[in-house]
Amino acid sequence: MTNKDLRDISVIKAEIEIHQSLEKQNENYVRVEFYDMDNHEIRNDTVKVFVNGTQLDYIIKEELYYTKDYYYLSQNVSPINNKYRLEIELPNGKRFFLGEIKALRPIKKQDVLHAKKGNLDQDFVFSWKNMGDVNQLIIEKSIVTTNPKEPTVTTYNMDLDTLQINNVGSYVIPKAAKNEQVGILNFIANQTGTVHPRLLKDSKITITGELEIRLENSL
Repeated sequence: MTNKDLRDISVIKAEIEIHQSLEKQNENYVRVEFYDMDNHEIRNDTVKVFVNGTQLDYIIKEELYYTKDYYYLSQNVSPINNKYRLEIELPNGKRFFLGEIKALRPIKKQDVLHAKKGNLDQDFVFSWKNMGDVNQLIIEKSIVTTNPKEPTVTTYNMDLDTLQINNVGSYVIPKAAKNEQVGILNFIANQTGTVHPRLLKDSKITITGELEIRLENSL
């Protein structure tokens, strides 16, 4: 889109993604992409984006098959008043509120109580507390299979279970065969914020954080 086309925020769809460490708030990155009403990328380096007053870098990244990706990026942004607030400045110098979202509350690995090994020779019981904004848990299990016709060949597969959880709780993974183990407990926080009401439909701002706990594996 030309500078003449970008006179108002109402011609823009904004997709804002923030990924933040769940242990340290200022370990994060903010990525912003803009699209027009036909869902085509807006490619205009005279548009500026700010998060908490800091200008994001305009990135042009070479992708496969001679395509390019255009987006704005900033890393390690400190939340202000526990929030990320974004603004956009159009080529005509007008600046608008773009979106706002709360920072994810920091949590600690020590608040997840679990065995060191993920053996399933008995029920695997674990619990958690003080998990802040965490609302999802992904359990990754390893499964080893052997082909009877080729006993020296083993195959490793993964099985994923996804649960919706609260910030306090417990869970039991039932006892299983010797060839199964729990490998990873991944606690995830997903939140949605507020964007300027005059942006195009489907504009959004989201924040995601993960706390990954890897268990000792003996398979």
